[in-house]
Amino acid sequence: MLSVVNNLGAMNAQRQFNITGASIKKSTEKLSSGYRINRAADDAAGLTISEKMRSLIRGMNQGSDNIQDGISVMQIADGALAEVHGMLHRMTELSIKAANGTNTAADRQAIQSEINELSAEITRIGKSTTFNTMPILDDISDDGIEGKITNLVKCGGAEKGYYGDSTEIGGKWYPSATIDFSAINSKNINRLNGGGFTFTCSANCAEAFDFKLTTDGSPSTCSKLDGAVTHYYSVDISGCKNGKEIVNRIYDYVNKHQPNGKPETTDTVNGLTVSHSNNMKKSDDGYGLIIYANGQGQTGPNAEEIAKNIYPRSMLPNSGKIDCTSLTGITSEDVINTFNIQCSNITDDYETIETYRMNATVLGVDNVDVSTEETARKAIKQIDDALNIVSEHRSAYGAFQNRLEHSYANNNNKSENITAAESRIRDTDMAREMVDLTKNNILSQAGSAMLSQAMQNPQSILQLLS
Repeated sequence: MLSVVNNLGAMNAQRQFNITGASIKKSTEKLSSGYRINRAADDAAGLTISEKMRSLIRGMNQGSDNIQDGISVMQIADGALAEVHGMLHRMTELSIKAANGTNTAADRQAIQSEINELSAEITRIGKSTTFNTMPILDDISDDGIEGKITNLVKCGGAEKGYYGDSTEIGGKWYPSATIDFSAINSKNINRLNGGGFTFTCSANCAEAFDFKLTTDGSPSTCSKLDGAVTHYYSVDISGCKNGKEIVNRIYDYVNKHQPNGKPETTDTVNGLTVSHSNNMKKSDDGYGLIIYANGQGQTGPNAEEIAKNIYPRSMLPNSGKIDCTSLTGITSEDVINTFNIQCSNITDDYETIETYRMNATVLGVDNVDVSTEETARKAIKQIDDALNIVSEHRSAYGAFQNRLEHSYANNNNKSENITAAESRIRDTDMAREMVDLTKNNILSQAGSAMLSQAMQNPQSILQLLS
């Protein structure tokens, strides 16, 4: 049918021409950007998967940089200890020389002077070895004084395993012992993992309490809370940044899980309301956990001293006993720093490396004496022990470094493979897209010609009218 109102042939040709033009535009966009997906509308599901993979890739690439920093820490620590090894070998030579009977007192004094200087240099290296301004082999306080070698956890008053201190509750004094966590911070808290303490409540008390601390993120648990038995608690302290948070974590968990289901403020002893049925309260500064015997409250002018001396004179051999050895045995003389190396954007994907305290005191060479043949011979063994310590530490640093290097290689391998997978989803297949562009260009030219031809059809109507 011929019509001057509607040219259906031209309309069809125009529609097809526009479709081809849109395809050419998309192909041009993909070829110019290199991406098959330039907006969510191109492939909604593919975009979601691709962005998730991009997050993993960028996280692992940054993780690889973090791992290299960790490797650098190990290299710096190992390099410092390599120099210490050299100085200890020299000290061995000097002590052997001093042990020789042909030396005079003046000779040994000269040897002693060199040994003293080497010992001082070992301590200086321990203090000054840093990474990113952070001490690696020793802890330095704000005033620059070398950190003291002390227990990380103290159990004050628990001499010989009994309550040896006292605490005041409602005007009465009770035998007690304080577990002090003030030296704990986010860098050394992991050293408490698996440690714990035990105690019995008081005289004539058949209940005992066994506490275990964990830092691996496992949920806190408790068991056997009924009856005159040992009550068991495992308290998760992961994430705590200082000793006060540890005390709060233990106290709060026990408050919610009382022996025999007794809540706080309802357990009364000698007419007094006490904080816990398991004889536990916080110290005034919040960094100490006070364990007390609630059955021996004392009043009067000497009540405090009397309470301190009640145990171990109680009638029962196990009453008022406390054992903190698995905590107080942890010292800061060994591990001085713990570094968690984040390896990717996965929260728990991190490697933990440690550095160990190193100075002349820890190595036992701060007082090497070679003034006589006898002391010089003892010095040989003394320095040999120090060499073994340094060798053990260097071996650990080498193991940490090897572990990190494998982690680095694995990160790079995963990043490469995930990048390849993401590329197949997101990137343009250039050859295929060029084929489509060429096809659409040909269709566009053909469509243009057909549109021109369709526009000529109405002209035949003039012949009918003439």
